[in-house]
Amino acid sequence: MVRRVVVDSDGGVDDAAAVRHLLSRPDVDVLGVTTCFGNVAMEQATTNLLAVLEAEGRRDIPVAAGAGSPLRRRRVPRTDSRHGVDGMAGEQLPAPTTRPADRSPAQLLAALAHAG
Repeated sequence: MVRRVVVDSDGGVDDAAAVRHLLSRPDVDVLGVTTCFGNVAMEQATTNLLAVLEAEGRRDIPVAAGAGSPLRRRRVPRTDSRHGVDGMAGEQLPAPTTRPADRSPAQLLAALAHAG
């Protein structure tokens, strides 16, 4: 049985490893990735996940950029991150050439659910 999943990620090196692991499994079909702030800002998280997917030869998986800050308070940037400035702990990936999806994570989830 193949499990169809959508990954939600804050773009850190640990999430990148999880995405790579899922992509390597024959029993998992990654349908999409959504990003948010966390280890790094949402924009960096999105760049990181696009770069990881490209490095794995999976430009076909859409990435939807999500929340850039909390809903009810001001975002406090992390200053003690063990993940490094870019969230990837020093891993050097080429800049991605693909762009994020032209839809929100909610719209991406709805489209994937509708597609069945």
